[in-house]
Amino acid sequence: MTGYGAIRNVAVVRSGDSVGVFGCGAVGLNVVKSAQLAGASQVIGIDPTLSRRQRALSFGATHVFTPEEALNAIRELTDGRGVDHLVEAAGVRNTLQTAWDAVRTGGNLVVLGKMPVDGHVSLRWGSMMGEKRFIRSSYGGARPHRDFPELVELYRSGNYPLGELIEQRISLTQINEGFAKMRRGENIRTVIEF
Repeated sequence: MTGYGAIRNVAVVRSGDSVGVFGCGAVGLNVVKSAQLAGASQVIGIDPTLSRRQRALSFGATHVFTPEEALNAIRELTDGRGVDHLVEAAGVRNTLQTAWDAVRTGGNLVVLGKMPVDGHVSLRWGSMMGEKRFIRSSYGGARPHRDFPELVELYRSGNYPLGELIEQRISLTQINEGFAKMRRGENIRTVIEF
């Protein structure tokens, strides 16, 4: 819901818009898929991990880059303008400035990623110009009575591949191994089968 809602309810992506996504884990991949379904002309997945960038392509990204490549690549792809919407789904404090710089004048930066609640972030003041919007969202502006049935229908019709997020199925006795892999960022989603 968080990734879907970020595109549908928070950024309100329209057909032809360009979308960047920092972090291609489970939430970021849902942002990628939702942007593709909304008709975004460019969906740019950004992640340091090659396997996650490749997964973003399979979910509908038109381009993928590492965080170090992202700003210059986005500027090149958009003729220097920046993306209409950028969704930060990584929860990495030091990517916020790059994400903010990659958004066009009048565009949206939607921050979904979780960071320590008592931590501080800072942005270069000059990058704050241009009527950009900085939006923090925890659950994608969910409207459950409308959004959940839409997601179920998208899944049932084969247009929203939720099962492809599951990379491993484990038994309850393997739960500690599953948590260790999660902390290392090795799996998108692991499901415990009882």
